[in-house]
Amino acid sequence: FHIFCDGKGIPEAEHAPANPTIIAAFISTLAGSYSGSTVTNYVCGIKAWHTIHGLAWGISDSEIDALLKAASSLAPIQSKRPLREPYTIDSLVTIRSQLNLVSPLHVAVFACLTMAFYATARTGELTTKMLHSFDPLSHIKPTDVRVDQDRQGNKITNLHLPKLKSAPNGEDINWARQEGLSDPHAALENHMSVNAPPHDGPLFAY
Repeated sequence: FHIFCDGKGIPEAEHAPANPTIIAAFISTLAGSYSGSTVTNYVCGIKAWHTIHGLAWGISDSEIDALLKAASSLAPIQSKRPLREPYTIDSLVTIRSQLNLVSPLHVAVFACLTMAFYATARTGELTTKMLHSFDPLSHIKPTDVRVDQDRQGNKITNLHLPKLKSAPNGEDINWARQEGLSDPHAALENHMSVNAPPHDGPLFAY
């Protein structure tokens, strides 16, 4: 935003609080070159900067929304990712058919895949970014897995995620046994039998 203002010869004192016309011109300049989400993030950053420094934000939300909607419609095609096919139970079964379920790596991968699927978790919530980046205070361990009951008395497996971006104090997710080849309970039992991950180590160590 400051580069934009400098390029237009706008005095430093007029960068903030920013005149609504300047904000609109900034959005118009970005439109057609960036994705709608990128333009939105830039504008939110400028607004946050105003808020942090106690400066008035002179443009209304309705004006911003209209401008951002227009910018999004002009986003270049290459900035938009095509929709991906969803994972389904059939997907899990197909993947399973290509794995060797006595191979330590394949066993760990399938256990992680089925547990993430049925607990509707992100893969990054159950794994580490790098081999040596495991932190027992942040990443899931075998000791974070327990059998529990839901409100209807059904048996479930509870996974405690020690730390998340959205939940610094951790969060619990769970899944129940499933019929068929994609059963996460069977996959986890096989993983524990084949790999025997250390109690205080990564859950999907192999």
